[in-house]
Parts: sequence; C-alpha cells; structure tokens
Amino acid sequence: MSDSKKTDWALYFRTRQQELEAAHAVAIADEPITRTPAIPQEKVGISVKRVLTRADAIGLEVKQQAFFEHRGRTFYMTDSDNHTAGDVKTEAKDIAILQVFARHPQARLGVLAEFADNKFSWARVADPVGVPRELYVDYMPNKVEAKSAGWSEGKRVAVGGRLNGTYNDGAMLNEHDVLFTKATDLIAWLDDWQAILSAKKAA
Repeated sequence: MSDSKKTDWALYFRTRQQELEAAHAVAIADEPITRTPAIPQEKVGISVKRVLTRADAIGLEVKQQAFFEHRGRTFYMTDSDNHTAGDVKTEAKDIAILQVFARHPQARLGVLAEFADNKFSWARVADPVGVPRELYVDYMPNKVEAKSAGWSEGKRVAVGGRLNGTYNDGAMLNEHDVLFTKATDLIAWLDDWQAILSAKKAA
C-alpha cells in the first residue's frame, strides 16, 4: 500500500469523536437566580445581631432590605463516568437574603453587609481613614516556568526569594473602599471604629 493510501488513524478517531459529541450535544443552561422583595424579619441570627449591635453603638443610621432569592437548578454540562450532560447538579432552593445598610450621619463612614439565611456572606465598607494593606506581590516563579527555563528547584526558590526581598519592602496602602468576606474582619473593623469614636467623644 502506498503512503498516499495510508489512513491517518489519529485524525480519523479525533474526527469521529467530534462527530459523536456534536450528535449528542445538548443545549444546557442553568436556571436563573431571581429575587423577590420581602419584609425583614424581627427575629435575626446571631451574626446579624452582632453587626446591628455594633452599628447602633457607633451611631450609624441603619436600614434593612430583605429578599427571597430563588436559585434555580444547575446542570452538568459534559458527560463523565458518574453523570450525563443535562443531569441535575444542584436542586433549586430558596434563600432568605438580608442586606444591612449603615452609615454615619456626619462622616464618610458606612457599611453594606449581606446575609444569606442569617449567615454572613460579604460586606463592603467605606472608611474615611482607610484600612491598611501591605503592597505585596509574590514574584516566586511557578514550577512550569522554572522547568521551561531549565532551572533547578533550588534556583527557582533562590530567584523568587531574591525578587520578593527586593520589591516587597513592607510599604502599606490605605484602602477606603474595602470588601470583607469574613464576618470576623467586619466585626473587628466595627469594633475599631467604636473605639475611635468613643475616644473622640470623651476628648
């Protein structure tokens, strides 16, 4: 058999696989997330209470907004050994959402916190003084980059350490618009401001 008659089996199987996937393609889309306005509940969870108590102690004006959030079903997009494309990945569920808006009447100090089923989700704060954050970038080359450059593991660590020591000098930046993803960080921020304003009032 001449070379011109030989079958490119790699190309054949790749093409066949693409044809099979196209034949079994399923138009899949997760169901949408919708929010319906609701009346804030009088009884709230401990996480919400901790924020409301501190906001009141600081003297923040507080407003609350509630929703019922419907999160539709999500689906698997591809086949695997355990499921087929189009199978349900997560069932639909309804979640009670509470947003707490709090602002100081005489300062550019405020917070927007969101809770899902009385559990803290996130918070964004406006801080007139600023929350200090170290300007830090990790310059350590990853192992793939080091391997492509022909470096040993020792050289990778040495180069990364030298770069980090040179450019990360401990300089700080005060951020005035800060996102918190942990309730403990928000509580610590509120406690700091309660101490600052209490000291100012006592002076």
